[in-house]
Amino acid sequence: MIKIIYDDSCSFCRDVKSILSKFDLLDCFYWIPNQDYDFEKNNLGFDKKKLGKTIVAITPYKKVYFEYYACRYIMLQVPIFWPIVPLLYFPIISSFLGNIIYKIISRNRYCKACEII
Repeated sequence: MIKIIYDDSCSFCRDVKSILSKFDLLDCFYWIPNQDYDFEKNNLGFDKKKLGKTIVAITPYKKVYFEYYACRYIMLQVPIFWPIVPLLYFPIISSFLGNIIYKIISRNRYCKACEII
């Protein structure tokens, strides 16, 4: 199962979780609010502060993806996105545009935690 750590205090993040959960036909996501993630038990080498700013996807093999790369990995698991997933692996899209678009969306989302950070 893929663990997805998301910001449960953010309405945008909760909406994305709700939508993706409906399309998770393969039942492969386990959603964890960032406030509930146990760092001491699951130390995978990333900073707790990062969770307030980004989505995190952890594969069954403990590989950790952040930001755009987490979104791309999540989309790879959802059949409705399969037609566009190959586009997300083109170098100019993934290394440049994908990260820029992710950061713009992330900066402009509305949530309580974002106001604190």
